[in-house]
Amino acid sequence: YIAIYSYIPEYNWLLILNDTKSEVYSLTHVMRIYMAIFGIALIILMLIFHFINQKQEKSNQKLASTIIKSNKTKESLYTAMFKDVLTDVGNRIAFSMDFEGQKPTPAEPYYIVMYNINGFSSINTRYGNDVGDWLLVRTVDILNQVFKGSKIYRTGSDEFIVAVKVKNDEVAYTDIIEDAKDAYKRLTAGQNTPMGRINFEFRSSVAKKYGVINTSIITVLKDMINKNSNATVGQITYTDLDS
Repeated sequence: YIAIYSYIPEYNWLLILNDTKSEVYSLTHVMRIYMAIFGIALIILMLIFHFINQKQEKSNQKLASTIIKSNKTKESLYTAMFKDVLTDVGNRIAFSMDFEGQKPTPAEPYYIVMYNINGFSSINTRYGNDVGDWLLVRTVDILNQVFKGSKIYRTGSDEFIVAVKVKNDEVAYTDIIEDAKDAYKRLTAGQNTPMGRINFEFRSSVAKKYGVINTSIITVLKDMINKNSNATVGQITYTDLDS
């Protein structure tokens, strides 16, 4: 038992309260029970939210992985469709797509420069495909060094196109020809290949065009090389397709 008393002198009363310990602390016990239930419920809720969060994180990771795979697939498809895998430049389809629907700009024509590796198949036969692949990559490197900021395409197994956009009042065709000759000298200089130092031969042609450009210009450039009697090795032929 627990007992308490209080004396009231005005009335000469003595007030005594007593009861069992369980009754005195019954409210405390009830509150403790409620707190325990609340604590257990809170822990259960935390576990449930933790489980949901883990599932959400796994779903997010799976979604992110799917997006990454999808982007890689798109990149692979783009590369397969529009890029030459070996040299990492645009292919013939990319050339067509880049210039399709362009409006004529007389003040800003394009100079299209073609370089054709002379006897490329014999190079592969004589020195092996490794040297052939090395030559293709090296050709792009040199063209990038000379024609900075210009678009380069591999439009055939042994041919490359450089699209140079200029302003008429800033660049003359002789400047483009000089750059073309500079690239030619670098390409035909002795190259330190995996099979030793080798000199390669190239043929080149240049065409100026400001109107609609399509893949037919590639045929024109090839004809300038193959059908023109002046287009010998070392001779860069030029034509203005708008004159």
